[in-house]
Amino acid sequence: DAANRARVFVQEMFGFNTRYPQSFAMGTDGEVPCDVTFMKTAVPADGVFWNLLAGAEPAKERKTAAVAAALQSIEDEGLLTWDEDVIGNATGVRPENLRGMRFSNWGNGVQWENTAAAVMALLQSHEEFEDGLSQVELHEEIDHMRGSILKLLDTYGAVPASVLGGNYQAWQKNEHRRTFPGGSDTGIGWTYYRYPHVAATAWAGLLLLFQFDNATQVNEAANPYFPPEPPLPRKPSVADLTCMAR
Repeated sequence: DAANRARVFVQEMFGFNTRYPQSFAMGTDGEVPCDVTFMKTAVPADGVFWNLLAGAEPAKERKTAAVAAALQSIEDEGLLTWDEDVIGNATGVRPENLRGMRFSNWGNGVQWENTAAAVMALLQSHEEFEDGLSQVELHEEIDHMRGSILKLLDTYGAVPASVLGGNYQAWQKNEHRRTFPGGSDTGIGWTYYRYPHVAATAWAGLLLLFQFDNATQVNEAANPYFPPEPPLPRKPSVADLTCMAR
């Protein structure tokens, strides 16, 4: 019952943010119990791509619209962007032409955890919506992003949250054009700094288990939202589901 209610909640989030009607809203406000007003904020990458990986949205047209919006350029309030690593590792090696996803469509700089998850979601679902993405070279974008993650692993032995330098004081200035802007700004109140990042590295590992390259088959078992076989034993729910519709 909890899973079905969560699925309905996710589906109701599509178009719920009237500023971005072709995508999934981040969620509802929490000012009062069972608040049904939408959060007047950005579209997050995970709110799009985790939904795809979880299979929470069955409607092809909605998935296509959300992915099409996410794969637009920054100028069109999409999530795709390029980063340059101007610092490099201790030996002076610098990965170049890094392609990935911003944390949200108000953010700045690639956030690599979300990028790995996005590649997995696109690999899993591309056949469903590929014909509706005529303006996007989908397979080229997948290769660019996965290749960028491999470059980072080769350079650092881990995946950083961001390749953009700068500290908290730099981020507070909100000057995204600076050489060191203070990491990858989420656009919604915090930033990810240039450090090896557990979640980004873990998602990179899941991606490479999911599909290492175009010559290998997709391994659905590497999707963390994929139902395991055999299924986990059910336990009595103690969650309060009052606010979640059936």
